[in-house]
Amino acid sequence: DGQERTFPSFIENGRFLCWHPDGTTYAFIRPFFLSSKQQDEVYYNEQIWTGSTSGGTPMPLVDYDFTSITAAAYSADGRYLAFIEQTDSARMLEIIDTQTGRVSIAAEEDFGEDTADFVWDERMPRLYAIAGGAEGMQIMCYDLSAGENAATVYAMEEEAFTEGEIGMGGDRLFFTQMNPDTVGGSIFSYDINTGERAQIAAGFSLAVSPDGQRMAVTGIVTDEETGAQGYCLQVVEADGTAQTIAENQGVVVDCAWSLNGWRLYYTLHHDASQLEEAYPLGLYCYDTATGQSRYL
Repeated sequence: DGQERTFPSFIENGRFLCWHPDGTTYAFIRPFFLSSKQQDEVYYNEQIWTGSTSGGTPMPLVDYDFTSITAAAYSADGRYLAFIEQTDSARMLEIIDTQTGRVSIAAEEDFGEDTADFVWDERMPRLYAIAGGAEGMQIMCYDLSAGENAATVYAMEEEAFTEGEIGMGGDRLFFTQMNPDTVGGSIFSYDINTGERAQIAAGFSLAVSPDGQRMAVTGIVTDEETGAQGYCLQVVEADGTAQTIAENQGVVVDCAWSLNGWRLYYTLHHDASQLEEAYPLGLYCYDTATGQSRYL
């Protein structure tokens, strides 16, 4: 109805991470500060807590402190919580077994000392990631389908590339590969059964819909006459057809699919001097049924 509403605080003194597959439990970060014995330095640490929308008191998931957690997601069965811890030297992929409380560090199992992004297989406790080190990144697999004590780690392909993002739909992985020689990058698909790799779009950021039927791709477009560059947001369907929903309208800041995959919500950063509102971010919604976007 166009009316603004206020909502009660969801998390007190914390930062939301992700939902558990049960739909009510969620993981969040609770920050705290530690002072050295000499009181001349202050350290910022984070702990992972869980809460529930059905009630109860939030509790720490494990008795561990972390530097800074940038991404997290539960496995499909809800047993494992994977996350990336940003340290001074690397982005480490770590996995918590919520049944035993064990914390596994993937880098200690030849997974790669630096992880750019990861995604869980929705059918089993198997994780795919873009990980590696100084010599480049690879698509790696961390397979827990046989249990924690029988976890296996292996590379999906030998080809190395620069870091990017990764998503999954059905039996295909989708990932970005940055091109060091040009502005932007490329989006590839990788069939986990056949090992077939194919380039499907140009872009440097992706978001796969929950049903795996379409993908939002952010890229760079260049004006042929002036040479000016701007941002472009496209929706690529499973059959490869693409529709541009925003081009040269501002910087695409972020995008997220609705749970049913029918709508894409995205934010654009405009020149504030050209807007009636003082705040430079605009929130939009793209409807896949109508093929139209509207400003919210």
